[in-house]
Amino acid sequence: MTPEERYQAKLNRKRLDENYLQKQLIKLNDNKFEILIRILNFKSEHKRKYNNSKEIYLHQKQVVKLLNTNKRTVDLLTKDRLIKNNFGFVKPTYTLSEVLKFLHSISSLCSK
Repeated sequence: MTPEERYQAKLNRKRLDENYLQKQLIKLNDNKFEILIRILNFKSEHKRKYNNSKEIYLHQKQVVKLLNTNKRTVDLLTKDRLIKNNFGFVKPTYTLSEVLKFLHSISSLCSK
């Protein structure tokens, strides 16, 4: 494969990822209230342990489960810096406040 072909393949992959992410953002926006209910249930289960949602750290599997999506979507959200993750750990971890911040900003992202 020549360098030009690799470059074109990379551009094509990036375009496909953008289209996929846009569809997933629309899906997440449609299910926003269900996701918020899941997060509230999660917070109520862990209320004794944590006083503030900024202190609640989530593994990638937990974020996937709360958002009812897949790992690829969460990876693309992180890559496009829509959800910030913490790099201090081996596996990607997220704070619950960052996930909530993303959910509140999702309607403006879908209109782009």
